[in-house]
Amino acid sequence: MADPATLLDGELGTVARTTDPADIEAYSLDGWRPTVVIFPSSQEEASQVLRAAERRGMPVVPWGSGSKQGLGYPPSQAGAVVCTSRLAGIPDYDPENLTVTALAGTTLTSLQEIVRARGQKAPLDPPYADTATIGGILAANSSGPHRLLYGAPRDLALGLRAVLPDGRAIRVGGKTVKNVAGYDLTKLFVGSLGTLGLVVEATLKLRPLPEEERTVVLHCRSLEHAGDVARRVLGSADLIPAALELLDERATALIGGRLGLALGSGPVLVVALEGFSE
Repeated sequence: MADPATLLDGELGTVARTTDPADIEAYSLDGWRPTVVIFPSSQEEASQVLRAAERRGMPVVPWGSGSKQGLGYPPSQAGAVVCTSRLAGIPDYDPENLTVTALAGTTLTSLQEIVRARGQKAPLDPPYADTATIGGILAANSSGPHRLLYGAPRDLALGLRAVLPDGRAIRVGGKTVKNVAGYDLTKLFVGSLGTLGLVVEATLKLRPLPEEERTVVLHCRSLEHAGDVARRVLGSADLIPAALELLDERATALIGGRLGLALGSGPVLVVALEGFSE
């Protein structure tokens, strides 16, 4: 029986790919190794790849930067990795309406550089933010402490384009904040870990950059005391924290050591504030 990757090879034309074991090693996961790694550079190529993989019965694993691949069940059989690294760029940016459209392989870092030049930011706050891609962040609905103020990626995605497993390309949602027509399929894709299809493009809400950002570290007598303070902060009519994290003694020691700060030995409440200077 012919190797599935060899059969697939004849249907991919000029789409970039590799079967070199040295290259494939970087896309291995928990003992699983792909047969081939494919790098589509457009929605059309992504459709071609998934259509060919379905015809050959070859499983497909979407891959951005790889920082979220530990989530969900690992692949159960050899297949193809479809890497979005060549699907990068900003096809549309509307600073007046605070929206931006990015291709799935665009890193959050590069997106922030573009919108920060106009005094704006994408309020995404995932782990490994320096390498995470927009497609990966949405596929994992990956968020961090600032979810408290801005919400998770599923709250910030206005619409997206995706390629379904059979190669069909669809567009869900839109490019405007007031988008209420039909079913909200965008939220169905966000957090689906690539099981519904390959996200190739997404439109996101932006926010103005705050004039001031401050982080306050509150030393507490006990976890109970810290919990009481947290409830008072969240219940305040005047304070609107951007993030609020409660750290036990172990986490306090770990973070203090990495930052070179003496945060003390007891539990700590960390409150991030941002907004106008006044």
